[in-house]
Amino acid sequence: PNNGIAAEAESEMVSWILRQGFNPSDLRALDRSGRSLWHAAATGRLERCKHLLTRGLGDMISHKGYDGRSPLMLAIINKKEETANWLIDNGADTGVIYSKKQVYPNPEYLVPSTTVFAVSAQYMSSGFVKELADKVAPEHLYEADEEDRSPMRLALRNPTSAVSILKYLILRGVDLRSKDFKLGYRQPRRQLLDWVEAEVRAHQTFVTLVLGCGVGGTRERSLTKEMLTQWRRSGRLSGGPNENQLLKLRGAGMTGARMRIGEFICRQGEEIKRLRRARVILSAAFAGSA
Repeated sequence: PNNGIAAEAESEMVSWILRQGFNPSDLRALDRSGRSLWHAAATGRLERCKHLLTRGLGDMISHKGYDGRSPLMLAIINKKEETANWLIDNGADTGVIYSKKQVYPNPEYLVPSTTVFAVSAQYMSSGFVKELADKVAPEHLYEADEEDRSPMRLALRNPTSAVSILKYLILRGVDLRSKDFKLGYRQPRRQLLDWVEAEVRAHQTFVTLVLGCGVGGTRERSLTKEMLTQWRRSGRLSGGPNENQLLKLRGAGMTGARMRIGEFICRQGEEIKRLRRARVILSAAFAGSA
């Protein structure tokens, strides 16, 4: 029975290869667009990508067509998240850039250069974008393409994850550009502005609370920046005006705790500055388009 299933699967693959205009005996061939079978597989069923890998075609997984697009790029544009993740896990180049320097013979097929990350910001879920952010060069989080479209600007077009992606990029330290937020997409811009204002208030309240609660008390657990972040995010620092909240943050020695708290507050100050800049840009953009 297993042999029969395998034969049926192989027959289906051969039929699919023929429908794509390729010869089953030459799986490394390219079509008139310079694309390989990987490109066709990336926009369809994941099983076809897996089949190509078993046929020894792993070295072509990042091959770019004449338009410079790789199979991974096509999987992302077609919102094939499972396929895109599989391609990345199996060696697809996440740093690939497709550019006007690689085009079809016909000039009408010119496309602007951009990165895998920027395209992901427009088409994929926030979870995919967050994972990809740790796999690409840091500059890919903010670099604009040849048409001056930054990942943030493209993220505004994302119909389901725009706000969550933009929040993530801001918290990662990506600065906003006012020109990216001047036109269109009113609802996500409003939601983002509301979130930024709430974050500024939360940061300011947290810093004020820590600075005003004293340095007395001891605690067995060591104080870490991760603990401080968790306490601020979870709201566990809230309490009565006379309650010494720093008791919850205390680490080993008083001097060590002070140094850690001072370092953390300095970092909070930088984050507040970044959020304030974002608030200014979003407020101006929103007022200008009202």
